[in-house]
Amino acid sequence: HIPKFTAMRDPTLLSYFGMTGEQNRRKLADMFLRPTTWGDYCTQVSSNNCQTPDTVATRAPIDSSEQTKMFVEGLYTGHFRKTEKNDCDRYPTNCTGHIADYPCGWTSFIKQQTSHLNIALQSDGTQAAAGYTHSQLLEMWAAANATKSNIIGLWWTPEILYSRFKNTDAELLPVTLPLPTQQCIQSRVSMDARCSANISAQIGDPAGACDDSPQILQKLISTALVESINDADIALTRRSPALDTIKRFKITQYQVGQFFEYWLAIGKDRHSHDPREAACQWFVENFDYIIDEFVPKGYPRVFQEDKNKGASLFIISLSVACLSALFVLGATCTTFLQRQKPIISLSQIEFLFIVLAGLLLVSIGAIIQAVPPTNVSCVLSVWLIYLGSTMELVPLIVKVAAINRIMHAAKKMKRVVLNRRNLFGAVALLNFIMFLFLIVWTSLDTPRQDSEDVLSDTVTAMGEKIIYLNPYCNGGFVGWIYAALAWNVILLLTATVLAYQARNHREEFNESASLATMIYSHFVFLVLRLITYLLENFNGWKQADLAWIRSLIFSLDVIATLSIYFVPKFMRKEKPKQGNFGFRQTAEPCLSSILNMEAAMSRESLAAAGLDDSTFPHTRCASLTFSQSVMQNYEKELLQSDSQPCRCQMDEERSSTQIALGVSSDKPSRLGDCDPLKSLQPPARAIPQVDGPDQISQ
Repeated sequence: HIPKFTAMRDPTLLSYFGMTGEQNRRKLADMFLRPTTWGDYCTQVSSNNCQTPDTVATRAPIDSSEQTKMFVEGLYTGHFRKTEKNDCDRYPTNCTGHIADYPCGWTSFIKQQTSHLNIALQSDGTQAAAGYTHSQLLEMWAAANATKSNIIGLWWTPEILYSRFKNTDAELLPVTLPLPTQQCIQSRVSMDARCSANISAQIGDPAGACDDSPQILQKLISTALVESINDADIALTRRSPALDTIKRFKITQYQVGQFFEYWLAIGKDRHSHDPREAACQWFVENFDYIIDEFVPKGYPRVFQEDKNKGASLFIISLSVACLSALFVLGATCTTFLQRQKPIISLSQIEFLFIVLAGLLLVSIGAIIQAVPPTNVSCVLSVWLIYLGSTMELVPLIVKVAAINRIMHAAKKMKRVVLNRRNLFGAVALLNFIMFLFLIVWTSLDTPRQDSEDVLSDTVTAMGEKIIYLNPYCNGGFVGWIYAALAWNVILLLTATVLAYQARNHREEFNESASLATMIYSHFVFLVLRLITYLLENFNGWKQADLAWIRSLIFSLDVIATLSIYFVPKFMRKEKPKQGNFGFRQTAEPCLSSILNMEAAMSRESLAAAGLDDSTFPHTRCASLTFSQSVMQNYEKELLQSDSQPCRCQMDEERSSTQIALGVSSDKPSRLGDCDPLKSLQPPARAIPQVDGPDQISQ
């Protein structure tokens, strides 16, 4: 570069054509004189060693640091002079003008360019490779401006010195050299060769004597920044825009020059240039440009809770959940009021209440899942739903398994002893397994409130994109949920097998139809729940919406269970009772042996009833049919006689099971798989107390 005032004196200097060749040697030597340090001026130029002030120096330097100065404002204006190297009269072929070169560690190809282009310019710095320090270069350009002396040297733009002299007569103008090529760039001298003491190595290849190539600024981005921003655990809506901003960041040479102009305009400290204040000023004045060019699309962002999203689904799920809870409470009250009803009592009312308690827990869990979540409600809903589902199914499984055991033993005329404590113990044990599972789950991976971010197209008055927050319960590792679903599947499969085994039982004990329908219903709702968990991996489905859908599924599952299993029991009408035993129509006089019940009838009682031995052939599976008149006489005999023609033997210490025996009024019944009557002598015990045709206390 050369100052503008130098170019105005000789415009040919703006190109290497005006400097190359022997014809321009003297011109360069005469125009570009050697700069003189403050110390050299006082010792070599001043007549009195700067003892008296002159137009160049007001005093002598006081220390070694001042002696090397090229310019000190107010004290030393700088001085350019001819030396022997500028004397073309004495050295016509070796005289040179002066050029200010960079220090050795900086990138410079001055020697290679001037030597091979035959430009008579040479640097005389005290640094290695005849370079100058950065401070000396700044002082040299300031001295040239103060004294309006010609100067040529290396400099770069944009930079503070360039901005300082901009639009003045000292403005730096570039000198054009041959255009750079790839071959020229590859032929440049290396840094080691430039700083070596070997002159030939410093000059290098003639092919490298071209102008500087455009310098493309590179962006250095730390891999730690990239990894932290692209962390898979951070939601896309919450990731920092820093990486995209850096990628989009670009600034022109002119804009960088504006920074320097702002620095200089502040004028407080020219060397530190107040960069922060200048940057803030530039940012304010170029705010629109920065937002449009630097800030990624969709930023800045602001988080707001979405109060309208899914309002209808929230209302529906909460309403149905409350309805299911009321339905359970109503079913509980009805069960208690109809507890004397045979169909209710035979279903074991204690087990029914456990089932209803489980359904109530599920309903309450559905209500909690429908309302806005908290850390406490997230844990509570998990406990209520999964523990309630287990409490609902386990009593039915235990009861049906016990009935199947009794029926199987009855066919073989074997005695079966059922302990009520054991039945309830089995129910408690299976529920305890789920209890332990829930403890482990909520202890190791506690469900907690989380929020799902939804980037909307809505913009605030400040131009911020709104991210709506949809809170939901995060259950942690999805394996816990799948394990709980697998437990429900195991219970349903077990209930399915037991219901299939009970398909041929007597009507009073046969719940296979209602159980099968209820199990099918549970399977359908379980599959729907599984689908909601799978949908979490697909875009477009919000966690909050899926939570409301699951609440609706739980509620409908409870309502379906009550409608299938309990409502038919409530609606069933019992047949009217007639007579002491209700044996007004054709009936079975011999009671089938189910729980080790043995039928016995004495010959005397048969005779009193108008029957003979031929009525009961001593063969297995005999069909017995009585007329109404015979049954009336038989009924009277039972009431008047101390004999016991038909008795049910039981274990008095274990009298805990009630079994109903239905009697068909239009079809004769067969005795099933029973032994021939062996003892016809009635025992001395009284007739068992019988409440009606459908119930006998065992």
